[in-house]
Amino acid sequence: PRFREFEQDIRPFSQVRPALVQLAAQGQRLAIAESTPLSPETVSATLDRLRLSQWFPHIFSARDLPRKANREERFRAIARDLETSPGEVAYVGRDPAELQAAARAGLLTIAFNQDADATADIYLDQFDRLPQLFKPSTPTRLQEAA
Repeated sequence: PRFREFEQDIRPFSQVRPALVQLAAQGQRLAIAESTPLSPETVSATLDRLRLSQWFPHIFSARDLPRKANREERFRAIARDLETSPGEVAYVGRDPAELQAAARAGLLTIAFNQDADATADIYLDQFDRLPQLFKPSTPTRLQEAA
């Protein structure tokens, strides 16, 4: 019951939606890699409820990645599924173990709202600064859905 209550009360930080709009306008591809026991459908439904799903065409669930793979191997599998090299992927997270695994897999690591012992390549104090870390690739004209 507490988990369901938490799920219903979840809200994005106020800076998230504008940052996602800017990242998408810069041509950045966005994905979610989640390590909870939730299905991609459940994560997608939550994103829909939060009006964030349009920016995340890819949702990678721990359930869908190789079962016996360690965290590092899972990050490499995500890069393969995105048809890119790990060095072209940035991982934004808060958990020290996940950030370390992403770094070992060759991803750029960005810590946000992180645990005190987290290490990363970049520490983000405000989410709206995330788009400034990346150069535009193929700019597109996107408008936020009402």
